[in-house]
Amino acid sequence: MNKYETIFIISENCSEEQINNTIELIKTKIESFSKNLISLENLGKKKLAYEIRNNSCGTYVVINFETEQKNIQELERLYRITEEIIKFMTIREEN
Repeated sequence: MNKYETIFIISENCSEEQINNTIELIKTKIESFSKNLISLENLGKKKLAYEIRNNSCGTYVVINFETEQKNIQELERLYRITEEIIKFMTIREEN
Protein backbone atom coordinates (compact mmCIF):
# COMPACT_ATOMS: atom_id res chain seq x y z
CA MET A 1 0.00 0.00 0.00
CA ASN A 2 1.16 3.50 -0.86
CA LYS A 3 0.38 6.76 0.89
CA TYR A 4 -1.33 9.42 -1.19
CA GLU A 5 -2.35 13.02 -0.75
CA THR A 6 -5.19 14.40 -2.83
CA ILE A 7 -6.36 17.98 -3.04
CA PHE A 8 -9.42 19.22 -4.85
CA ILE A 9 -11.07 22.59 -5.30
CA ILE A 10 -14.85 23.04 -5.17
CA SER A 11 -16.47 25.83 -7.21
CA GLU A 12 -17.26 29.13 -5.49
CA ASN A 13 -20.82 28.90 -6.87
CA CYS A 14 -21.68 25.97 -4.57
CA SER A 15 -23.76 26.33 -1.42
CA GLU A 16 -22.51 25.04 1.95
CA GLU A 17 -24.75 22.00 1.53
CA GLN A 18 -23.29 21.22 -1.92
CA ILE A 19 -19.76 21.61 -0.56
CA ASN A 20 -20.47 19.24 2.35
CA ASN A 21 -22.16 16.72 0.02
CA THR A 22 -19.20 16.78 -2.39
CA ILE A 23 -16.69 16.28 0.43
CA GLU A 24 -18.79 13.38 1.79
CA LEU A 25 -19.02 11.81 -1.69
CA ILE A 26 -15.23 11.84 -2.14
CA LYS A 27 -14.62 10.69 1.45
CA THR A 28 -17.02 7.76 1.00
CA LYS A 29 -15.34 6.75 -2.27
CA ILE A 30 -11.87 6.82 -0.67
CA GLU A 31 -13.10 4.83 2.34
CA SER A 32 -14.56 2.19 0.00
CA PHE A 33 -11.11 1.25 -1.35
CA SER A 34 -8.80 2.45 1.40
CA LYS A 35 -8.41 0.77 4.75
CA ASN A 36 -6.69 3.82 6.21
CA LEU A 37 -8.04 7.35 5.76
CA ILE A 38 -5.30 9.29 7.55
CA SER A 39 -6.75 12.80 7.50
CA LEU A 40 -9.34 15.03 5.85
CA GLU A 41 -8.98 18.79 6.10
CA ASN A 42 -11.31 21.44 4.69
CA LEU A 43 -9.05 24.46 4.22
CA GLY A 44 -11.99 26.73 3.40
CA LYS A 45 -12.51 29.24 0.64
CA LYS A 46 -9.36 30.75 -0.88
CA LYS A 47 -8.54 32.97 -3.83
CA LEU A 48 -7.21 31.07 -6.84
CA ALA A 49 -3.92 32.07 -8.47
CA TYR A 50 -5.73 32.23 -11.81
CA GLU A 51 -9.34 31.90 -12.92
CA ILE A 52 -10.57 28.33 -13.48
CA ARG A 53 -13.90 27.80 -15.26
CA ASN A 54 -15.00 31.37 -14.41
CA ASN A 55 -14.14 30.92 -10.70
CA SER A 56 -11.78 33.28 -8.91
CA CYS A 57 -12.20 31.53 -5.51
CA GLY A 58 -12.74 27.96 -4.41
CA THR A 59 -13.00 25.71 -1.38
CA TYR A 60 -9.84 23.64 -0.92
CA VAL A 61 -9.99 20.13 0.58
CA VAL A 62 -6.94 17.94 1.36
CA ILE A 63 -7.19 14.20 2.10
CA ASN A 64 -4.35 11.83 3.07
CA PHE A 65 -4.93 8.10 2.73
CA GLU A 66 -3.37 4.73 1.93
CA THR A 67 -4.40 2.56 -1.03
CA GLU A 68 -3.22 0.60 -4.03
CA GLN A 69 -2.24 2.56 -7.14
CA LYS A 70 -5.03 1.01 -9.24
CA ASN A 71 -7.65 2.86 -7.15
CA ILE A 72 -6.30 6.30 -8.01
CA GLN A 73 -7.68 6.12 -11.57
CA GLU A 74 -11.19 5.50 -10.24
CA LEU A 75 -10.87 8.40 -7.79
CA GLU A 76 -9.71 10.78 -10.53
CA ARG A 77 -12.56 9.60 -12.79
CA LEU A 78 -14.98 10.59 -10.03
CA TYR A 79 -13.32 14.03 -9.81
CA ARG A 80 -13.79 14.55 -13.56
CA ILE A 81 -17.51 13.71 -13.54
CA THR A 82 -18.35 15.70 -10.39
CA GLU A 83 -19.52 19.13 -11.60
CA GLU A 84 -18.71 20.91 -8.33
CA ILE A 85 -14.99 20.05 -8.54
CA ILE A 86 -13.06 22.48 -10.75
CA LYS A 87 -9.50 21.23 -10.16
CA PHE A 88 -7.78 18.28 -8.48
CA MET A 89 -4.38 16.68 -7.96
CA THR A 90 -3.30 13.39 -6.38
CA ILE A 91 0.32 12.66 -5.48
CA ARG A 92 2.06 9.67 -3.94
CA GLU A 93 3.97 10.47 -0.77
CA GLU A 94 7.42 9.06 -0.16
CA ASN A 95 7.52 6.29 2.44
